[in-house]
Amino acid sequence: MAHVVGVAGDVMSQGPDGGFNPEMYIPYQQFPWLVEGPKHLVVRTSATVKPESLVRAVTQEIHRIDKNQPVADITMMEEIALEPMKQQRMVMALLTSFAGLALVLSALGIYGVLSYSMLSGHEKSVCAWSWVPTEAACCG
Repeated sequence: MAHVVGVAGDVMSQGPDGGFNPEMYIPYQQFPWLVEGPKHLVVRTSATVKPESLVRAVTQEIHRIDKNQPVADITMMEEIALEPMKQQRMVMALLTSFAGLALVLSALGIYGVLSYSMLSGHEKSVCAWSWVPTEAACCG
């Protein structure tokens, strides 16, 4: 006989790209062939307690129960939730930096062409551009 541990609504366990999947939570003692014991321990705190302050106490309690049990990869839930987005944020930052570089290079190129045109005596060709005010750039 199996016991229902909990029912969850929409669970995005495969990250934001994986969509919502049905999830089933079972006690590991009921189905030992599915999982080989608990691999993760989640500690829920109240809103007034900082999770970082409990790390030492939880580690001491685990070692009190089993001195040979290693404690590693202590991570806050906010960091775990943001992990799937790290690669997308890096790609967006890289894309934004390349877009900014392209904007600067194009502005320098336009400035260079206009400077060269004005200095080489081609003021009339600059007057042909519709966005240049005729009073400012043209002499007649």
